[in-house]
Amino acid sequence: MEIKINSEQEEFFNYLESDRTIQEVARLYDWSITADRYALLGLVYMQNKNNRLGKRILDYLCECNFHTSHEALEKSNGIDLHDFLKAY
Repeated sequence: MEIKINSEQEEFFNYLESDRTIQEVARLYDWSITADRYALLGLVYMQNKNNRLGKRILDYLCECNFHTSHEALEKSNGIDLHDFLKAY
């Protein structure tokens, strides 16, 4: 299956495939994932799940999820995520 991507999506995957850390890539995109990017990541992951790009896609999704969960927890009741996790 061939996946067509636009120049913005190509730039994103170039960053993802680069030697930048996952945190650097996530920071470039403000730790956000649009619905279109999420769908595209899923499609690309299915074709690359056993190589470096597949691993970096999972790492990127986890990093974005961790960051947004951390922010949401702090905004909701002022609890630091690290303290929250230590309780478990």
